[in-house]
Amino acid sequence: MTHKNIKRFAIVGEFQTDSEIPKTRYSYEQFLTKDIRHRGYIPVLDLDTAWSTEYDEDSDRWFFTLTIQTIYVGKRKARECEGILSGSLIPRSTPKVM
Repeated sequence: MTHKNIKRFAIVGEFQTDSEIPKTRYSYEQFLTKDIRHRGYIPVLDLDTAWSTEYDEDSDRWFFTLTIQTIYVGKRKARECEGILSGSLIPRSTPKVM
């Protein structure tokens, strides 16, 4: 597992005020993680999720980019594993779905 290619999944969006940053980040991180699992990928836990924001004064809007580093393990393993850490698969604490 240690020499698999890392693939980045990113989502770009916007929000209205800086007070929405924590809620927005959490929501989109959950959404993106669920999406990558459905595709058979799991997060590389050694690499933190990348989050960046930018404020546009002209439009008075905030923009963000969220990126998760992943590896492909297949859909079954993606449901069973939380992620990969130091080359080892970390099992999820949720029961298997049959």
